[in-house]
Amino acid sequence: MFVVTSEQMRRLDEETIKRFVPGLTLMERAGQGVCDALAEFADDIKSLRVAVFLGRGNNAGDGLVAARLLAEAGASVVLLYLHESDELSPDAFKNYARLDRLRSSGRIEEVLLYHAGWEDKTVTALQESDVLIDALLGTGINSPVRESYAAAIDLINGSGLPVLSIDIPSGVNGTSGDVMGTAVAADLTVTMGLPKTGSVFYPGKAFNGSLEVIDIGIPREVIAEAMIDTHILDRETALADLPHHRPDAHKFERGALLVAAGSRRFAGAAQLAAV
Repeated sequence: MFVVTSEQMRRLDEETIKRFVPGLTLMERAGQGVCDALAEFADDIKSLRVAVFLGRGNNAGDGLVAARLLAEAGASVVLLYLHESDELSPDAFKNYARLDRLRSSGRIEEVLLYHAGWEDKTVTALQESDVLIDALLGTGINSPVRESYAAAIDLINGSGLPVLSIDIPSGVNGTSGDVMGTAVAADLTVTMGLPKTGSVFYPGKAFNGSLEVIDIGIPREVIAEAMIDTHILDRETALADLPHHRPDAHKFERGALLVAAGSRRFAGAAQLAAV
């Protein structure tokens, strides 16, 4: 599987939107992937109470799609915004507007953080929730997390609830894996299209929890044209490339032996074994 930097993923998204799929469709698929991942968390999605922390970019847009789909499926959802609606990215705002019908149904509650009465509302929301969705920051962060976001991250990490991060845990640089001051410690990260280098290298990898990759429809030809040359060697691929012998075999035919060793002590033992 290919792995991409934040900039490479941005270009893949842009090329896909320009030639193949509208941005709103990609966002819808991303939100559906989050919803499907949460459906595996509960026997009955109607029993779930989900709190969603929202920034203002397209990562928040994915969270708003997931919130709508969860509410339509019968879950109870509370949205915790760090920004007024007019500060949202264009596609995120369109999905914010699509919530109007659900607002009147009572299945969605909304809290604007850092405004009058937000503390008590937030404490209550977290106490009553079963799981949190982190839709604060995407993969493009390259400066220290701002104070308001850092406080929200502290609320998430201190909640004691299972946390699902969208695309990458907020605060982790999507390319380097550096923690930009602070970061969400997720239990599950649902990443879109392809895994990001910041999610497969430490320290960022330590914040993922489990990593699930969602196919949102980036065409193979777009990936091929981008000439991405980094990919993950997973266990299955590695085993497929190794020679196979009978379980009771004790001699190798003439050939090459691959030794992967770490510390000096174990490397020495491996050298002796290879003689």
